Amino acid sequence: MRSGFYIAALSLLSITVAALSIGSVRLDSATSDEPAYIAAGMIKLTAGRLDFFRDQPPLMNSISAAPLVAAGYEMPPSGRSAETTGVSASDFSSAPDTTATES
Repeated sequence: MRSGFYIAALSLLSITVAALSIGSVRLDSATSDEPAYIAAGMIKLTAGRLDFFRDQPPLMNSISAAPLVAAGYEMPPSGRSAETTGVSASDFSSAPDTTATES
């Protein structure tokens, strides 16, 4: 009789641990902020800007981004791609000069 109780308790504990683990991975994943760190590393490696996103030491960001930079990936100029914004750099190449003041 006691072994049945232990098996039921162990099963309930295993189900609880699995449910909490799945919820934690979905809501509080360790990789939820990785795109920011990798992008910061790419900027630090390609542009040499060590002042960008100083949440971590530059070495860790650079190590994270080194394989992408070595493979030839580049950051979009503004941090956003033309596919997601619908705007490209050529849209601004013939923009009127707004800095001139009228007298």
